[in-house]
Amino acid sequence: MKKIVLFLIILKPCINKGQTPNNDSHWQLVWEDNFNTLNTNIWKVKDNFDHYSGLADTYDEGEPQVYTNRTNNVFVSNGNLVLKIQDEDYSCPTSALFDWGCSRQAKYGTIYNYTSGWVESKEVNNTQYGYIESRIKLPYGYGFWPAFWTLAGSGVNNAANAAEIDIFEMIAWSNGFEGWPFTNSPSIFTTNVWKFYPSQDPVLYNQYPDLPSAGIMSDYRNWHIYAIEWSPSKIIWYIDNYPVRVQAHHGIIDPVRIILNLALGDLPNSSTPFPSEMLIDYVRVYDLKDDCSNAINSYNYDFTNHENKLNNFIYLQGQNSLSTDDSVILRASQYVHVEKDFSVPLGASLYIDVNDVCDSQVPLKCSERFNPCSFDFNNYDNSVKKTIELGSNSCNISIVTTNSNIILEATSVINLNPGVSITPTSGKSVDLKITTCE
Repeated sequence: MKKIVLFLIILKPCINKGQTPNNDSHWQLVWEDNFNTLNTNIWKVKDNFDHYSGLADTYDEGEPQVYTNRTNNVFVSNGNLVLKIQDEDYSCPTSALFDWGCSRQAKYGTIYNYTSGWVESKEVNNTQYGYIESRIKLPYGYGFWPAFWTLAGSGVNNAANAAEIDIFEMIAWSNGFEGWPFTNSPSIFTTNVWKFYPSQDPVLYNQYPDLPSAGIMSDYRNWHIYAIEWSPSKIIWYIDNYPVRVQAHHGIIDPVRIILNLALGDLPNSSTPFPSEMLIDYVRVYDLKDDCSNAINSYNYDFTNHENKLNNFIYLQGQNSLSTDDSVILRASQYVHVEKDFSVPLGASLYIDVNDVCDSQVPLKCSERFNPCSFDFNNYDNSVKKTIELGSNSCNISIVTTNSNIILEATSVINLNPGVSITPTSGKSVDLKITTCE
């Protein structure tokens, strides 16, 4: 079991916009598309497809529209990917009349009255954990169902909703969905975000008091940045760099493909504007810079030299403090442990996050840096450390054996500086060893 002493701390007297690539240098860009062209090395454009899987818990008859790869429905213009929904008749070719194709037409023999666009990232760009964001401008109209989401990244549809994360869906029709009623306001999200009222998550809301109440945001017909931070322990949803929802223990651990599509959830009415467009300015995928083979174990840690890499663990002892204007982010895979005095003055901020993202953990005993300023060696555990450094910096260390033998064993360095005294009692010993990590 992982030891998590501190999980998530945000201390700041003003608004913190979250730990996004916008302000956290732990993140590094993996890939992006700014849609100067429609890059088919990155994206697959679905063609003759109405999103029917043949499974009982999905659409019985396919969606009302059919997706095509024609320039009528998917194209690039002015640096944006455009998914365009059209009020037009369309008949699929015979070769597409099957499940996961034009299943509605195959089943009933009727053609489609609406067409639209769907793109998904190819398998080479499958993503497992990280930060996924896109800047998007949405259409508004009765029946429209635009979405930015993920699904199992194998490219094979063999299970319903496998590894699905809805970064957003915008549902606008009268019957609602999963208990959410229709709203005629283009300022209200109807999935994922809006149901998390301040009363349901008062801690988050109190940290970000300028978030709109009751899930209301500014008009989604304008440009907004929609994103998730996805890790083994939680998913955080963001709008315009503000965290708006957190879900822990989500169970989604498989690589995913990224999907953007513009659907109809219900048949439109006379007020529905056709044609309409969903515009995508960019898609970016980040992961965390990590140093999983090392840990931070420090007395009086120098935050100014923090490398902004995710470490195996972080253990801070003694007198630690931030300066007035410091904005410090600590990320670790196993745990963050802060002991004794710690000061975060007004004007400074500290964010601490723990997530088990390192593929192979270095055993704790072989990753710990043992560097105390004072220590009762009657309680020393004799475990293997990565480095041992004692003395200097006004720290006088006395190693006195009274109850048992002491073994100072490290895999890298043992450094005994001035100020260290070793006085074993009769019949006891203090041994120094450099060894390999088992």
